[in-house]
Amino acid sequence: MGTLEEGSASIDECKDICPPGTWSSTGLAPCTDCEFDSYRASSRSTLCDDCPVGTATLQQGSDTLLQCLDICQPGTFSATGLEEEEAPCTNCPLNFYQSLSRATECLPCPTGTITLQEASQSQNQCSQYCHPGSSSPTGLATCTLCQRNFYQPNSGATVCLPCPSYTATDQEGATFV
Repeated sequence: MGTLEEGSASIDECKDICPPGTWSSTGLAPCTDCEFDSYRASSRSTLCDDCPVGTATLQQGSDTLLQCLDICQPGTFSATGLEEEEAPCTNCPLNFYQSLSRATECLPCPTGTITLQEASQSQNQCSQYCHPGSSSPTGLATCTLCQRNFYQPNSGATVCLPCPSYTATDQEGATFV
């Protein structure tokens, strides 16, 4: 307990001290919980401390720096968007991406596109398969049309196929002989 001024004459002037995780302009009741992403470890506080950059809290009223958890970075997610022992940040799986920090889910690539790796951070990393009649080293855009006398009937091809003996194509980008 404490008083607002020196020389108080009555126990009725004694007020509860704000406990850790709370604050008031006087450090005495009534107290307010520290906001999200801040904490207060000591009692009778007039301010809460901000969590370090790149960290955040799960709740209001945090009372220790240890409650400031690392934020999941782009390309990762967790149930809370924070790195918890029980729910660590996880890479977005193949064909998903996340461009924001503190994400609780990853977003699927648009239909007809895929990613080449986990932890993709942008929809720009979702690539389209090469169309029939074209190829690329990865089978994904940017693709090159098959040359004359080569063809490719499938999408996502890494090479164009040579025409069988005594056959030819009459243009680039052939999908059949």
